[in-house]
Amino acid sequence: MKKETFPISGMHCASCSLTVEKALKQVDGVKDATVNYASEKATIEYDESRAQVDELKKAVDSTGYKLIMDNNISTTESSHQMHGMDNMKMGEIPMHDHASMLKEDEIRSLWHKFSAGFILAIPIFILSFPTIFGIDDLISAQNRMILAMILATPVQFWVGWQFYRNTLIALKNFFTNMDTLIAIGTSSAFFYSAVATIFPQIFESSGVVAGGYFDTATIIITLIILGRYMEAKAKGRASDAIKKLMKLSAKTAMVIRDNNQEIEIPINELKIGDIILVRPGEKIPTD
Repeated sequence: MKKETFPISGMHCASCSLTVEKALKQVDGVKDATVNYASEKATIEYDESRAQVDELKKAVDSTGYKLIMDNNISTTESSHQMHGMDNMKMGEIPMHDHASMLKEDEIRSLWHKFSAGFILAIPIFILSFPTIFGIDDLISAQNRMILAMILATPVQFWVGWQFYRNTLIALKNFFTNMDTLIAIGTSSAFFYSAVATIFPQIFESSGVVAGGYFDTATIIITLIILGRYMEAKAKGRASDAIKKLMKLSAKTAMVIRDNNQEIEIPINELKIGDIILVRPGEKIPTD
């Protein structure tokens, strides 16, 4: 049995982590899987002879989330890297942090989408309340609806595309999540308003005054994107703080082995029974 921890990207609620956990446990050879939504990591215990990392990744990908393998470097690989880098101080090996890069890309994308949604939401809001903003006589009601629909379309289908994508994946796997609720709610408001804008006679023939709710759909999507941006930023700061604390720990240990020789080795090569030499001012490498 092998136990490894992998970063998982794309989770936005506790239901997401349960979905990933369920998918991993269904992979043949996986004994146990625990997904932590707060840390965005999955700890998996599996039989290497029956399950491979690629199979675990495919299982997570099928749910709409991503299992990141680059960040997971085994102890053996790390040891080989340390012994092979003669021109660098032992324990100071730069590592490609693919999970952090993906998180930065996600934060940047969310900020761009929020900015676009916010900029477009302002004129849509003004068009939705013409009396308050004194534009009743400037633009006819029909033209206001058409203009609002044009401005709301990119917000609905570009800014809010991730909600549709995650909803389709969820339905494919016979489950629902928060994205499903957002997609259904905003789509109802948008498409009702679109029908009222393009075919107002349908409502007028029944004596009903058709109203538009483009502002509702736009503001809901924009605010949720803002919330996810703030959440991603907060998680990123917390992750950076933990990494800085980990950097303060000792990377190597001085041990006394055969013939009373002092040897400096990576801490992952320590064995039970080793005698560790800690000089004044040095960090204790292990507990």
